[in-house]
Amino acid sequence: SMSRLRERVISLSSDRRALLEERLLHAHRQRWRPPTIPRRNASEPALLSFGQEQMWFLDRLDPGTATYNIPDVMRLSGTLNVEALQAGFRSIVSRHEVLRTRIGSVDGAAIPALNDSWEFEIRHFDLRNLPDKAKEAEARKIIREKVREPFNIAQDLMLRAALIRLRDDQHYLLVLTHHIAWDVSSRMALYKELSTVYQAALNSAPTKLPELRIQYSDFASWQRKQLQGEIF
Repeated sequence: SMSRLRERVISLSSDRRALLEERLLHAHRQRWRPPTIPRRNASEPALLSFGQEQMWFLDRLDPGTATYNIPDVMRLSGTLNVEALQAGFRSIVSRHEVLRTRIGSVDGAAIPALNDSWEFEIRHFDLRNLPDKAKEAEARKIIREKVREPFNIAQDLMLRAALIRLRDDQHYLLVLTHHIAWDVSSRMALYKELSTVYQAALNSAPTKLPELRIQYSDFASWQRKQLQGEIF
């Protein structure tokens, strides 16, 4: 009975009770599986997730701000192949549909649409001719300006990159994304993929990135249906 089981648990020593709790927790983790999110039917209209919709609404209330810009700045030392880096960014934009999804509006409703005719170019700033003491100050000024440039979510790609050359072998790389398409936790995925594609481009080898099982629009559609109780 439950009462007898409870008594046996209570009578256990602290060490044995801790061991029991650890085994129960492990069993729970083994049984739990994350939900399987299906691909969205191509005939269904694209939807925003609830988080995206909230940011879209706030962007309409206060357009032209950089509130949701996510910047990342790194200093690169050594030889840099700019063409390979460019190829890496283009591969990421091509691979992740959410980065090239424009969000317009019709009758006050958000309408996301995939942009299939896009271009991505790294913005270049060459400071090699400046005195050494002026390079860092000018680089910081450029970075501040670019970080504050707003995205037009109805037109722009949701990823930008700026490369500031201090010397032949010293650069600052600014990567800027909009939170409606990307978040801070996605940073590792971005740089892992960028590194893979960059190395492949250096070696003139084919890119070896596994196909994405789902796109973000698939998650957004799944999330909406879950709230409506359609997938339980």
